[in-house]
Amino acid sequence: MGAEILRPSLPISRKDPISVPKDGIPRAFDLAFRDLDAAFFTGLADFRAAPGFGLLFGAAYVLAGIGILLTLVLTGQPYLLFPAAAGFLLVGPFLAVGLYEISRRRSLGLPLDRKAIMFAFNRHGGSQIGILGLALITGATLWMKLALLLYALFFGMSSIPLDDLLHTVLTTQGGIEFALIGSVIGFIMAATVFATCLFALPMLLDRDIDVITAVIASVRAVRRQPRLYFTWALMVAMLAGIGLVSIIGLPFIMPVLGHATWHLYASAFGQQVSTD
Repeated sequence: MGAEILRPSLPISRKDPISVPKDGIPRAFDLAFRDLDAAFFTGLADFRAAPGFGLLFGAAYVLAGIGILLTLVLTGQPYLLFPAAAGFLLVGPFLAVGLYEISRRRSLGLPLDRKAIMFAFNRHGGSQIGILGLALITGATLWMKLALLLYALFFGMSSIPLDDLLHTVLTTQGGIEFALIGSVIGFIMAATVFATCLFALPMLLDRDIDVITAVIASVRAVRRQPRLYFTWALMVAMLAGIGLVSIIGLPFIMPVLGHATWHLYASAFGQQVSTD
């Protein structure tokens, strides 16, 4: 195990750090909006330095997305396409653990060991990362069930062609209500996942701590600077949306966002110095 020394992964203009409370839960430094730019461009540099790994993980995102699309089409449920895309993004942080490991190793000057990167979820035993990953999958499944229930309440269980559904949603009162209610539910779930997982997964990779501690630390950081972190969330959502729509951009956008998230974590909490 490496030394218990923390250091930032990139120079930032932070304010005074928040004092460590008696409960032992890590506390974040205050960041400025320009630190979001620094994290993004450092993440872009990581992608450029190891494009093979980035494109490999990016291709996994694309194949998973295509698999979800084909499943919905073949099962006659194209009306679940949009909630499925949102649910796919909910589990995105767990799929990015390998990208976090690449950035962690580059920041420490460690070699990019293929086995360590591909099995990054197993660092520190893997149980805590696995628990959080299972929670994300459960959340995405719950979201899909809620979307199906909402659809059934408004339109019944019969399948509506996607173009007809879009026309109904945009031109009828019932369709607009359906869209509004779905958007509110989706926003609540997305905000919850974002606040709990933004820093929890990188922290579980970086430090040998339990999932509850990591989640509390993440929520506290977001709650302390909500405008800054939800600006980050909006940027991530916009870029991910562009990637999903264009498909061809997804293998490039998602890895950059994964690397950038690691550097945002390291800027906010510091990075543990380690030799592995």
